[in-house]
Amino acid sequence: MENFNAKHIAYGAIIAAIYAACSLIPGISAISYGPIQFRISEALMLLCLFSPSSVAGVTVGCFIANLFTPMGTNMFDLVFGTGATLLAALTTYFGRKFFLKRIYLAPLPTAIFNALIVGSYLPLLMTDQPTAVWYCMLTVGLGELVVGYVLGIPLAKFAQKKNLFGRK
Repeated sequence: MENFNAKHIAYGAIIAAIYAACSLIPGISAISYGPIQFRISEALMLLCLFSPSSVAGVTVGCFIANLFTPMGTNMFDLVFGTGATLLAALTTYFGRKFFLKRIYLAPLPTAIFNALIVGSYLPLLMTDQPTAVWYCMLTVGLGELVVGYVLGIPLAKFAQKKNLFGRK
């Protein structure tokens, strides 16, 4: 990753604040958590195509959002939820040359990591039904895809067009 300077730190902090706010705002938070979730803030994951400060920002933002979850703070969300975000963010950042040429594939790392990781532990927090794991993996993954395609790709195209991170 490139050297971090004050501008990169500021970008990361702004992205973290936006991520946390978009997950915790009353009304929006109702659809940001649980087995069927559309975490609007996940659209920011596609900014990882442009800067390592985005990787730090979405990871810190996710940690903050999971710290103040309406479902009550738990270690699973703090460790594994944030870990899923970090893995997806790093995959997106390091695969940026591939994903920028095939923007329609860019939401996949986020959907896959969250479906597999978050979808596998959510049932442990909510039910004792073993089949709920498959249901949660499916619904978390689908929610991530919807947000990635409906909000994330347009956001990434806007960031690229406006050269928000100093890259074309």
